[in-house]
Amino acid sequence: MSIGLLLGRKHTSNKQVVEAEVVLQDDQVVGASWQMQQVYNYGASNNGYYLRNVSSVGYDVLFDHMWHRAPGRDDVDACRLAPAYVGCASRWPG
Repeated sequence: MSIGLLLGRKHTSNKQVVEAEVVLQDDQVVGASWQMQQVYNYGASNNGYYLRNVSSVGYDVLFDHMWHRAPGRDDVDACRLAPAYVGCASRWPG
């Protein structure tokens, strides 16, 4: 997903996809597994921007990435929050 394609939009969207499987034996739960992906983005009329993309399987976060641009700025803060926190760095869109 290119940040450059998303900048400038003035909307909010929140897409979630979840899959779950429950294993029953004699009407008792004997196992369960699940996975989830969520992509949230918000583009403000003042040129601010926020995008977050999170994916997990069970209790394990596979990745959690965030991009943010403050109103009135051209650079984008890109952060990798999980599975291991790396931090944020400003960069030009694209």
